[in-house]
Order: sequence, then structure tokens, then C-alpha cells
Amino acid sequence: FRRTFSLPRIVAERSQRIILRVTLIDTFCRVSLNQKELVTVDNGFILHEIPVPTEMINLGMDAENVLEFCFPPVMQYIKERQITHAYKEWNDPVGGASCIRKPQYSFGWDWAPRIPAIRLGHARFILVPTGRICDVDIQQEHIDQRKGKLSVKLQVVISLDLKPDLPASSIRVAASLSLKESTWSPNPEKVGDFLVTATDDIHESSSFPGFKRAIAKGEITVSNPKLWWPNGYGNQELYVLTIDMSQDESLIIDSVQRKIGLRTITLDQSVDEERGGSHFRLIVNKRPIFAKGANMIPQHSLLSRVTNADTKYLLKRCVAETGMNMIRVWGGGVYETDAFYNSCDKYGILVWQDFMFSCSLYPGDERFFENVQKEVRQQVLRLRHHACLALWCGNNELEQVHEQIVGDPSYKNAYERLFYEIIPKVVARCDGSRSYWPSSPHNPEGYEKGFNNPCAGDTHFWDVWHARKPVDAYLSHRTRFCSEFGMQSLASLEVAKTFAEESDLNLFGPVLESHQKNNAGNIIMLEYTTRLFRLPNSYEHLAYLTQLNQAICVRTGVEHFRRNMPYTMGALYWQLNDCWPGASWSSVEFNGRWKCLHYFARKFFSPILVSVVSLGQETVGLCNLVRSTVGKFVVHVVYDGTANDLSARLVWRVYDIRRSRDIDRGEQVITIKRDESRQVGALDYTDLVAQHGAQNLILRVQLRKYQFRAGESSNPVFSESTTWFASPRMYELPSGSISVVIVEKKSHAMVIELSSSCFQPFVCVDISEFGPAQVVRLEDNFFDLYPNEPKSVEITCVDRDISRLTASLRVYSLVDTYRTSPSDGKPRNLTRITSL
Repeated sequence: FRRTFSLPRIVAERSQRIILRVTLIDTFCRVSLNQKELVTVDNGFILHEIPVPTEMINLGMDAENVLEFCFPPVMQYIKERQITHAYKEWNDPVGGASCIRKPQYSFGWDWAPRIPAIRLGHARFILVPTGRICDVDIQQEHIDQRKGKLSVKLQVVISLDLKPDLPASSIRVAASLSLKESTWSPNPEKVGDFLVTATDDIHESSSFPGFKRAIAKGEITVSNPKLWWPNGYGNQELYVLTIDMSQDESLIIDSVQRKIGLRTITLDQSVDEERGGSHFRLIVNKRPIFAKGANMIPQHSLLSRVTNADTKYLLKRCVAETGMNMIRVWGGGVYETDAFYNSCDKYGILVWQDFMFSCSLYPGDERFFENVQKEVRQQVLRLRHHACLALWCGNNELEQVHEQIVGDPSYKNAYERLFYEIIPKVVARCDGSRSYWPSSPHNPEGYEKGFNNPCAGDTHFWDVWHARKPVDAYLSHRTRFCSEFGMQSLASLEVAKTFAEESDLNLFGPVLESHQKNNAGNIIMLEYTTRLFRLPNSYEHLAYLTQLNQAICVRTGVEHFRRNMPYTMGALYWQLNDCWPGASWSSVEFNGRWKCLHYFARKFFSPILVSVVSLGQETVGLCNLVRSTVGKFVVHVVYDGTANDLSARLVWRVYDIRRSRDIDRGEQVITIKRDESRQVGALDYTDLVAQHGAQNLILRVQLRKYQFRAGESSNPVFSESTTWFASPRMYELPSGSISVVIVEKKSHAMVIELSSSCFQPFVCVDISEFGPAQVVRLEDNFFDLYPNEPKSVEITCVDRDISRLTASLRVYSLVDTYRTSPSDGKPRNLTRITSL
């Protein structure tokens, strides 16, 4: 990479230091100016500030300077390191990824291709006249006062780099605080101003050779503060702290802003006196939080193609508006951009932040340690002011190979020095307000005792998928916090067409196998899918079924973990997004389209959840005979909203698909307290199973509003659960048409009204041809449609062209996937209404 520039002589002469600031250099690179080397870098996770001697620059508007970034072949660097550090990676098919501080997923993962691309961030020259603000540390002290009032004292420590002959007394640092990012008021509310006084703590600057480092301190107290809460637990109030540095009370020579949320956050690992073991839960503003969310991987294999708009869509539309309150930034990817963490602050998304180590043992030499220490320090200082940041974690899954670690003294020494000494010391020194967790998963009783402790710490549960155990294995998994679990699905037809011709869309053909990076992944996926569903008649319907299977699987896990609240206090499924198109565990496809799982997530992450557990099982025995003990069910309700308690009507009914009618129903009024999960009912339908057959019955349970206002068209449903008495493949589903009415509304919206004369399970409304997911929003999808119960689905979009929507709209349900003559998905009896 080469760039030419000119620098006016007068500008350079007025600057005490010239710094080349590069936000990212990934990874091994030689940087030179005018054919003279400035520096060689070998860490793709840090920001570089490179001093530039004035004599290396050709000054003057007519003079030309050439800045060059030269990236030698990455494997050349790796092979040199492998001579002394030949560690085996779990995912890199070539080897050597652990030797270089570069995004580990770029060397290949079980969901990613091997593309170790080079990247160059924004590069600019900084001309420093007399000094600058180089760091701001903000500590909060929350003080409970009389009569339940609260105040927050902010203690601000500012690090200044000053030219050697500048008296610290001539520098004035002033700060102001305002509630600018309020959810309740569009106008800034100024809290106050305060002066920051310099101390006598002056020493040599580590970042600016020849400059001196001065420390300034100040504080301000906020009375009756507006607190920052995670999504779903309250508002996300953000204060803006502005710091101005001036010389002789006149010219401002530097200014810094920090958006901060006033809140307390702790990782509670206290002894659970009631249930035994130890808690593993985040407590925000004294309230335990059930972490609801997903693991996030890098958004692209070529990260330079990711925009801030992509990040906002993912976090606002796909995370916050789905009811999630936590994202785990996974350790095999990258430290995310400032725009990412700013959005998490804004939308109330807690961040579990891994350091960038995953699925490999790492070198134990001092050169590597020093490199990592610099990386960790820089990232902690960059991110520590963010309200969203909840937890620092050392690595991903290294302790799952604890036998390898403790089996070799050199491995053990390297591992423990890095993750139990170096990194935690840097975190404690640079950010004393958050907890450090050595690994995920981690056993707090000692990593050498094995991972996945059911009574303490966090767990990764992969018996479902990797061990191919049945989905109901989730029901026996006991955990304090499940930070990884999931199920794969195929890319939709829309996405698959971006890399394959329709003639290549065979699950075991070379094209689809090349876009499947997990060993035997397509076989495992098909096995799980056919446990529930019949074989489909096209790739489009196969993708639909795998996505249904994925959603049902993850829902089973999440609902189990939420039912176990407060013993279990977190469920982060794997994974949120994709970095390329193909088969994976994601709930959001590479193009931003929501899979079935993501629509389900809006429901199973809802603050109020009704969840049904079948006490029986369906098994296949000798001669392929299916045996079932299904007939008894228990009903649970979980609530973690904002009200102290909630009253609702629990309504249930058993539906016979042959007769298209209910054969039993009942209801009761329940009241549930905040942050409570409890069983509210038990149902026994063994007699109905004997009379009507399990393969004909559906149990439908709804939690409805207890009292609703006059004028409401119907009794609103808080949560709903549909439980099949047998695997869906055992049912002879009725075949009928789905009628669709399109209603135009104002404010960039249209409504699709669907109805059917028979039961239509898992109705898919496909509007992919109408517009991309980022600009066309579908309110609900993959829902059940019952006879005489029309369903309205809102489409939010800029383009309200009903004729174009009519032409592109496709609607189908489960029964369409195995019809002898595949339906084209076009809805029957389509009606156009131009206005409501």
C-alpha cells in the first residue's frame, strides 16, 4: 500500500511531535517513509502511534513524501515462528495460526473459510504542538442516601503528555457533564462543570519519547442520577463528559468526549446457600440480570467491507429489537469497532468481551507475552468507559483441553502465565471496575478438574450436535450460565443462489459441501432434521426444514435455561451472524435475512414466557415401531420484566387436526412476581391420546392479558406455546390453501392478513424478492395458522408498491415441503386493498 502526501513547512515547524496514527495494521508489516523504515509491526489487534522524525519528511507544498505499508507473505512469518512454537490448532487446516496475533477465524473455522487477508485501517498524521490528552479514567461511586435517594460521584483521572519545557501550572483542564443522550428528553441537560487540577505526579511519557506525562484529577457528584440499564430492564441514559485542555486559559489545544452510563455491574460468584454451589450472574444496579443473547463472530471474512450501517442493523434490529440484552464478542475474531460499542451503549446490550485467543495453545516466550501485554492494555483502556462492557474473558475453550495443558510443564507454564498472571494483572491495573474470567467455559474450582461444572461458572453444551444426542438432552443439562450451545441450518435459497447454480444445490454435492466447514456437518444436520420432519421436495424446502429444526432445538435449550432461573442466569446461543454464505449455526444469514430461529428468539427471549414441558418420550424400537409415552405436560411461566408482578390468564386447549376443532380447553388466572420462574399447571391427556392418537393432537397454551381496555379488538397474547404430541413427520397434515390480503397503511408500512380453512403449521412469508432485510422488515414469520383465526403481519418498508409485493410474495407451510407436486408458494385468493 502506498500513499503520497505533502506537508507545509510552517505546520511542521510549529509542532513539537509528528505522529503517524494507524488504527489497524493486520498483521505483519513494514512501514516506511521515503524509503526509510519507520517500524515493523506484528500485531493486528492494536492501534499504532509511530513517532516520525522531522528530518525524514520532505517539507513544503511542492515536496512529495511516500508512505508505504509492505505486507510480506504471512506464512513466511508463521513458519519462522513454528520452528520454536509448533502448536496444534483445532481449526486451522494448515497450521500456525496461534503463532501470530491475527484474527484466528481467518485461518479457517468450522463455519468459516481460510482467508487470512491483510487489512489496513485509517492512517493519518497527528501534529502535536505543546501537548495532548492521552487517557481518561472515569470511576463511579454510587452512594445510597436517606429516603432511598441515590447520588453518583464521578472521579476523573486524566493523563496528559506535555512538551518538556511546558510548566504543568500553565495547563488548564476543564470538564463538563451533561445528560445529552436521554431517552426521555431530546434536549441536553447540563449537570455541571468542574476543574481538574494537575498533580505532582510527573514522569517520562511512555507513548511520546521526550515528552513528560502529567496526571490531573477532578470529581463531580450527580444527584438523583438517571441510571443506565440493560435492554428490557429500563432506559439507557447516557451522560456526556467533555474535557478541554488549554494553555494559559486561552487556546484549547485538545478536547476529548466520553459517553458514559451511570450504573454498577458485578459478577456475583457468591455461595448459593439455598441451592448449593456458587452463583454465576451479573448484577446491574443491584438487580440480578438473566443474560439473554448470542455469540457474535466477525461480520465478514473480508472485514474492510463491513460498514457502520451493517453494525447498527445487526445490533439494533437483530439484537435489541429481538429482546436480547447481551452479546459475547467471541475470542477467535476481533475486538470490535468503536461504532459497535457505542451502539451497545445506546441500545442496552451488555458485552461479554473475550480477549482474542481461541481453540489453540499459545506460545510462552517473553516476546509473545510482551506483545500480548501491549494489546490487552490498549484494548482495556479503549473500552473501559463503555456502560455496555460487562465482563473480560481470557479465551475461548482453551480449558477444554486441560489434559494437554497440565500434561506438559511448558504448556502449563505458558498457559497460566498468560491467562492467570499477565492478562488479569493488566485488567486489574487498567480497569478495576469489572471482573476477569480466565476462559469460557471455566470451572472456578480449578481448570485442571475439567470444564462444565454444573454448580459454578459457565458451560458450553455441545452434546446436542457434536455428540448427536437427542434435543431433549438439554433438559438434563444443569448449568449456572450456558454461554454456548446451538444447531446448524442451511442457507436459504436466496442466499444459496449467491454462490451456487440451482443445479448444484444438492446437499452432498461438491458446492454445498465446500460451503459446509464442520466435519460431517451436512450429515448431522440432515439427521436431526429428519428426526422431526419428512424428506422435502426441493432445496428451498430443505433449507426451510433445517431452519425450523434449528429454531426448535435452540428454543428447547433457552426455555429450559429460563425455566431454571434463578439457578441458571444466562443463555447465549451460538451464533448470531455469519461471515460468509453457507451452512452454519447463525440465526441471521450473511445477507442480514432472519432465519426461523431469529423470529423464535423474539418470543423465547420475551420478558414474559410460557413454556410447556412434555413428561413423555417418543422412541423408535424393534422393527422400526414408534412408541410414545407422551400425554402429560407441565406448564411454566417466567417473568423478568420491569413491573413488580404480573397477572395474566393462562389459556390452554387441545386441538385435533383431523376434526379442525378443539377437543378440550381450560383457563386459570395466575400472578407471577418479577424475576420469578415457576410451574403454574400440570395437564394429563393420556386418555385423549388413547382415544384420538398422539399423531392427531396439538397442545396450544397462551398467556393472555388479564384485563384489557375497552376498544382493544382482542385479548392481547403475552406468550404462546405450541406442543406437538408426536414428531411432526408422524402427522397427516391437512392440505389447504392460504388466503392473503394485502392492506396498505401509512408511515412506511403494509399489512399482510393471512387465513386458512385448516391448520397450517410454521407458515413462512417470503418477501426476499421485495427488498433486502435491512430495508424491509417483517414483523413475524414461521407462525402457526389456525382455521378461523386470521393472522396479521406488518411489513415495514419505504416502498409500498402493492403490485410489486404481490408479484414477489411467496407463502408456504410445513405441508408444502412434501407435497407430490411442489407448490410454487404463491398464495391463493390474493386480494388487493389499496388503503385501510
